[in-house]
Amino acid sequence: MKTILIIDDDFVALTIAKRAFGKLDIEVELVLKNHPKDALESFNDHVFDGILSDFNMPFLNGEELTREIANLGFDNIPVAIMSTLLTHEKESIIKSNSQIKQIFEKPFMEEHAKEFINLIS
Repeated sequence: MKTILIIDDDFVALTIAKRAFGKLDIEVELVLKNHPKDALESFNDHVFDGILSDFNMPFLNGEELTREIANLGFDNIPVAIMSTLLTHEKESIIKSNSQIKQIFEKPFMEEHAKEFINLIS
C-alpha cells in the first residue's frame, strides 16, 4: 500500500483529491494536511511514497515546501504540484526543483490520481 501526503490550504480541494484517489482500484493511505507547517510535522509520524501539494498556500508555496522537505532529508520522495492558472513563471520555478516530477492543473481528477500512482510506483 502506498502512503501519500496531500497538502492544500483549501478543504474543498483536499476533498476533491481524496475522492479522485478513492475512485481508483488501488489501496492507498492518504494523509491530508491543510497547512504546510502541519505537513512538515507529519514526517515525524509517517513514511511517504509520494507528495501531492498545492502551489499557492500561505506560509510556504508548494515549491518552497518541497525544498523544506528535502532539507529534512526526504529529498528522494517524488512530488507533484497542483495549481490553477499555471503561468510560465510558476512552471519555471517548479521545473527548477528536481524533486518535483509532475504538475497537475486543478481540479485534481481521477486520471491525475492514476498518473500520480504510476509516478510513485
